[in-house]
Amino acid sequence: MNKLNIWIATSEFPPIFGGGISTYCWEAGVAWSSSGHNVKIFTRSASPYEELNIENPRSGLAVVRFPVKSEGKVNASLGYWHLLSYCLAENIIKQIRDGEIRPDIIEVQDYGALAYYLLKSKLNGLSELADTKVIIYCHTPVFELSHVNQEASYLFPNYWIGQCEKFCLRAADAVISPSEFLKTRLQSYTQKPIDVIPYPYFGETEDRVAELASVNTEYDLVYVGRLEYRKGVLHLLKSMKKLWDAGRGVRLRMVGGDTYWAPKQTSIKALIEKGYSSYISKGWLTLDSAVPPDQLVQIFKSAKCVVIPSIYENFPYVCMQAMDLACPVLGSESGGHSELIGSEGLYGEVFSWSVNDNFDLKLSKILSLKDDERQALGKRGRFRLRELCSYETFITCRRQHYNNIPNVEIHEYPFDHQLKVLSNGSHADTYGISGVEGLLSVVIPFYNLGLFLEEALTSVSMSDYSPIEIIVINDGSTDQQSIDVLEKLKQQNRTNIRIIDIPNAGLANARNIGAQNAFGEFVAFLDADDTVKPMYYSKCVDLLKRYKNVSFVYSWVQYFGESNDLWVNFDTEFPYFLAGNMLAAFQVVRRSDFLTYGINDSEMMFGMEDYEAWMRMASYGKLGVSIHEPLVNYRVRHNSMAREFRRSTILYMYEQIAQKNPEIYSRYGKEIFLLLNANGPGYLWNNPTLNYPSLGFLENAPSPMIGSRSDESLSMGEQIRLKNLLTVPIFLWVSKIILRWNLDLLLRRKV
Repeated sequence: MNKLNIWIATSEFPPIFGGGISTYCWEAGVAWSSSGHNVKIFTRSASPYEELNIENPRSGLAVVRFPVKSEGKVNASLGYWHLLSYCLAENIIKQIRDGEIRPDIIEVQDYGALAYYLLKSKLNGLSELADTKVIIYCHTPVFELSHVNQEASYLFPNYWIGQCEKFCLRAADAVISPSEFLKTRLQSYTQKPIDVIPYPYFGETEDRVAELASVNTEYDLVYVGRLEYRKGVLHLLKSMKKLWDAGRGVRLRMVGGDTYWAPKQTSIKALIEKGYSSYISKGWLTLDSAVPPDQLVQIFKSAKCVVIPSIYENFPYVCMQAMDLACPVLGSESGGHSELIGSEGLYGEVFSWSVNDNFDLKLSKILSLKDDERQALGKRGRFRLRELCSYETFITCRRQHYNNIPNVEIHEYPFDHQLKVLSNGSHADTYGISGVEGLLSVVIPFYNLGLFLEEALTSVSMSDYSPIEIIVINDGSTDQQSIDVLEKLKQQNRTNIRIIDIPNAGLANARNIGAQNAFGEFVAFLDADDTVKPMYYSKCVDLLKRYKNVSFVYSWVQYFGESNDLWVNFDTEFPYFLAGNMLAAFQVVRRSDFLTYGINDSEMMFGMEDYEAWMRMASYGKLGVSIHEPLVNYRVRHNSMAREFRRSTILYMYEQIAQKNPEIYSRYGKEIFLLLNANGPGYLWNNPTLNYPSLGFLENAPSPMIGSRSDESLSMGEQIRLKNLLTVPIFLWVSKIILRWNLDLLLRRKV
């Protein structure tokens, strides 16, 4: 048997337990390592101030705990979950570079888009990841949790985390689900087949289970898990209330942590304590906080039956633990646990919330069993669990899955296959000119910027890409210094630099003339006061050559001059791109695509002509890709064109953009409405990975990230204190601060 090198990336790992992901990663790590394979698990440190630490809890298993922090401005520029993804990629890549063994498989959870920057690095051609399969193991993504938990799913940053989760499903080499239930709900987001491989579980020994069989049952029913809406706890209590009101004193114990429920702006536990206080006082309902995993055994055995009432569930370890202890299980049909329990009634009972009184019927059936009948039901459940979830079964299925992953060279970037883009229509390629193969034409519009031009030219000359031609479009400069700089440049007679003098007609016209006079297969735009780093053009062109469906490439933007901030951006994506700009004017584009779809509109006389052009290109399926590192330098100066924008100017320019592109806006009307309704005007958006204070009714606390399992979200106490502090008068002050802050960020870009 060939040993595999398995790396697993997770947001949680023992001793941090927040849900099934942590338990799964431990069980999978033990399963792989006990089968003779080498396993390395990457997880975040408890604090960003801790140094990287490597542990070896057992032979063949290493745990790398890394702090969630990076160098430079990245820490302040990314929201927590995107920063976690970025740091994970950094640490995995460094481990590969520093080590002698490369991983065969890197498995990453779907939750939180943890694999986002790792997959971006692989797609960008990083050699360290070339021979490694990156696999997404689904546990339940944020975009599903938001919907099921009745959250505002278009609110930043959850919305963007969800979009990046969908990207990971598309970009991974393979996708695995622990259940058919979850597979069915996620299959439409990827064109790859999702294979179902249940979680592994070792559990208790036969002797231990026999020893626990004598434990007295104090409760009729026990629920173990977070008090979360999707877990079905409110549905469960509603059904239990019917029984209690009918005089049936069925004793229910609920054990688990609390969660925040957005529709009621409060915690689930608070709702339960308020609505079911009389049943608590009668002893029919007991609420206990979460307990350490080693105490769960006694809790499971304290009841006649374990209930899993979820309205949406993947493959809960609670069900596996209960069945392993030979506890009878009553579970809803809405999750992978129903596949484990089975529908025959031989290994437990499955009910449907959509069928009236079905829960009551199945509960009564279990509670009416005699002791020996209940024990027999539990033993059959244990046998089934051992059959489906043994380490041997897990490893066999995973090895077979790994061997079946095709070694296919990818020629298409994994853009959203569900994009509602326009057909080519009348925009057929009227130019038909692809240009000189491999040649990059750098177009520099120039108007009275003689002070900066040489710096821009020098940065292009230092590029590691070749061949390059430079076209300076002199847009009727009137400043004597600028005229002198151009004249000196002409006298130098540089063979790769052309200067074209035109009457002043604005930035849009200058870019268009530059592209029309270029000879290159690719065109890059560079404002005369900006610069590029040496590797920028080579990385952009490499992506254009690698993926035939990519039309333009750009990178993160480093400000300099009167600011040193970092602007992170993302691949072009609708509907976000229709309401908020995602890029600055540095793009490297296929010349034929630009001339056919992206000619700048001179009617955009106040600015945003480049934004409108790139958005229009994208609307016809000519999409762009972001490189997640700052490879261009944008000069911030107080007297730039963008700094003269006013709010009224920006609003008018957005009106122009929408009026010029009505069809694509109509296709995404509903989504645009939801995004704007949740996050405010698009011209204030600067980074969808961050939390923004609400521009609305602030008397209620904002909700934390869905299913949050870490301390980066507000604690329940902080939420309650915030609820008391944030009042409507503060709204006016906060709104002004946010408006000024975001508008300032906007004006730092040439939009």
